[in-house]
Amino acid sequence: MTDERDVLEALVTQAGQLRGQGATPRLLRTAAALIEQAGYEVARTEEPGRVTQLILLAAEIERLGATLERDMGGAASEAPGG
Repeated sequence: MTDERDVLEALVTQAGQLRGQGATPRLLRTAAALIEQAGYEVARTEEPGRVTQLILLAAEIERLGATLERDMGGAASEAPGG
């Protein structure tokens, strides 16, 4: 469990260092992927309604990120490391 926590803490630290025009869409895509993964984990132990909520939330965040990226002219895909 400590290794998992370390990985997530490192991810949050790195995310906090993102700057520039493309940071927001990239952060939103990452958040969507994490929420989707949480949905898969919830599916193992929780009720289906919660899984559906998480998957829908992840999709909405992904759409928001894509909209912001499009509105910025694709700056996130042009950002270094992206």
